[in-house]
Amino acid sequence: MSDLQDIHFIDDNFQSQHAAKCDLLIRISGDRFSYAVVDQIQDQVKMVSSSSLDGNGDDGIKKALENTSFNYNFRKVKVSVETSSFTFIPAEVYQEEMLEAYGAFNMQGNAGLHANHIWGAGIRNILSVEKGLEESVKQKFGETLFVSQAEPFIETALKYYFKPIAQQVFINVSGQAFELLVTEGKKVKFYNLFQNTTADEFNYFLLFAINQLELASKSLLLILSGDIRQGDERYNRVQKYFDNISFADSSKLLRLPEIARENSHRFFSLLSLNLCA
Repeated sequence: MSDLQDIHFIDDNFQSQHAAKCDLLIRISGDRFSYAVVDQIQDQVKMVSSSSLDGNGDDGIKKALENTSFNYNFRKVKVSVETSSFTFIPAEVYQEEMLEAYGAFNMQGNAGLHANHIWGAGIRNILSVEKGLEESVKQKFGETLFVSQAEPFIETALKYYFKPIAQQVFINVSGQAFELLVTEGKKVKFYNLFQNTTADEFNYFLLFAINQLELASKSLLLILSGDIRQGDERYNRVQKYFDNISFADSSKLLRLPEIARENSHRFFSLLSLNLCA
């Protein structure tokens, strides 16, 4: 579980009439609720917040939505929901009329299906979002784009860290889960979300993936983001297998306020939502 402190920032110059040129980005993951307001004209973060959920599951999320004090008319609203209920379909074989059939692989209970592009990888991602959550968000913000954690993470990794032919590894840690992405040029060689409650479990899944994917981990570039810091338990485990480690730089994506520049990798997945359309 993350021990990161909560953070809240609002640009003193931001006013309600500015919302029409801003997108609201929301990331719901594990025990945290994060959001950012991005001025699309200036490519600048005007608000950023990350806090622990007050309550479990749907109750915690609903409280977080209710506690977002602003009620502005944003240009767009985008919500990333951390979920294992997703299916990748190559874009060239995707058929809109087959959406329900694709959804049969990951539909869970009372959920709605969404089909999103991962443009850089040529993938359509089919995910299910619990209808209660979807209704709560739309009731507060109106029309909303829902994605999983995968779309922004992959899209941004391919755009800002692309290296022709070279194989690279990306890990985004989020509370009791982590994403593992392996790319080669513009191709996604592997992606998955792993649940883990301890550093030992994290180590197990990481080592399993390294062995199964036959990663020459010592020579690969590993890019870390999310709830991980140099010297913490998960970082120490990563260091056992990789020599070439760097942290993702969110300032590649947008102009950040000073409060978000230090450890900007923490906001990488949230701010990556800016690329989703």
